[in-house]
Amino acid sequence: MELTLSQCGKLNERIVAFRDSDAAVLVAKVKTYGIAQRIARIGSSVEHLHFSNTTNMLAGVGEGRVIVWPAVEIAFIDRTLLQQSIIDKPVSALGKFPILRSFTDNVINLRSFTDNVINLRRSDGSLVATTIPPFAGSLLEYTSNSKWDQAIRLCRHIKSDVTWAMLAGLATIAQNTYAAEIAYGALEEAEKVKMLAEARTHPNKEVRAAMMLLLAGKVPEADNLLEKGGSIYRAVMLNIIMMRWSRALDIAVKHNAYLEVVMGYRQRYLEKLGREETDEKFIRHRGEVEIDFNHIREVMAEAEAAEGITK
Repeated sequence: MELTLSQCGKLNERIVAFRDSDAAVLVAKVKTYGIAQRIARIGSSVEHLHFSNTTNMLAGVGEGRVIVWPAVEIAFIDRTLLQQSIIDKPVSALGKFPILRSFTDNVINLRSFTDNVINLRRSDGSLVATTIPPFAGSLLEYTSNSKWDQAIRLCRHIKSDVTWAMLAGLATIAQNTYAAEIAYGALEEAEKVKMLAEARTHPNKEVRAAMMLLLAGKVPEADNLLEKGGSIYRAVMLNIIMMRWSRALDIAVKHNAYLEVVMGYRQRYLEKLGREETDEKFIRHRGEVEIDFNHIREVMAEAEAAEGITK
């Protein structure tokens, strides 16, 4: 197993990257709180990993290519977005096991900093040089210093999905709805743009915060905040959509609301799978409601109007 630790940022924000016995590349947060996600798989077939000395960019090399994850922390909020942000460059004549010695800014060096040049040592001991685009380091600098307007201008100038994906992820983590909405719009993510627009304008601060948590992949935290803020229907539907059936049932029973909705969608889910109900919690409450989807739709329409949900 190979392991490398990020060198930048606060100690409680550090990330460790490693390869397991199956050559899968994983990252984990060194310190987490509550129910936050701790580990994520980000790739495979990489022989060597190294974090930058000045940013949290992660570089890997293997199978004749250099891979850079410029904002690896996005792995904890959106795997698809992370894949869009990867810089992947084929490099010929690397040999079977190239060695990546150090990574400074946009540079993987043996001895010195050379702008955006990557220096690798081949298995026969010779050096191979290649380059990566310099925009990633600039974008990280802008976002880390909260220069969001400059970050947006850079992305518009580069016109690349890689930079827009980086910005979307970093803005979501920072809960900057303005930059995130622009970035997701450039990526043609209409549903997320709509959610961000609502997150900016919704009168309920708990709902606004929950939407940003949801975009950041923090479903349990978003669920808890919605329930705490009195948005019971939103909390129930979030758990139904995420197929967190037990939690959806717990909320419905606790607040004596929307049990019919939970039981109805649970029944429909099992019917599609061709299965019978085996969960004792659901069996216990099955006789308390009559499943009628015409009535369920009416209940949902009333709840959406009451909680200000638009479609």
